[in-house]
Amino acid sequence: MYKKILVAIDKSDHSKKAIEHAKAIATKFDAEVVLYHSYQVPADLVDHQIMYNLDDNYVQQMQDNLKKHYQDVLDEYKKGFDDANLKATTLLENGKAGANIIKAADSTNADFVIIGSRGLGSVRSVLMGSVSSYVLHHIKKPLLIVE
Repeated sequence: MYKKILVAIDKSDHSKKAIEHAKAIATKFDAEVVLYHSYQVPADLVDHQIMYNLDDNYVQQMQDNLKKHYQDVLDEYKKGFDDANLKATTLLENGKAGANIIKAADSTNADFVIIGSRGLGSVRSVLMGSVSSYVLHHIKKPLLIVE
């Protein structure tokens, strides 16, 4: 039934639970898993570059370090799939998480999406985070939101 599962992750506890669900579903359906993370370069970085005339190389290095950090997070989770002999790939993109998750589900041809109910955002919703709420209301594919 499911051949490709997109799992949107960060380092939150809800995301870790989403990964466990993805492993179980991937095992049952012999599905490939795409571990996905969308990050945003902080607007403050751009503002500070303009305000303090920061060197372009310095700013690029900070952006590269941020990207490497998130790729390391994805690779860490992928190792768990590799150890379980499950097919998994990673995908990292810059931009707004909610919209990017929906685009990634389409571009990877995922037929199922799994996401944690809340992430690591600074504002925490009582019932559901803003990213999972956005995805819930805009995606056109089967979705599992893990509490």
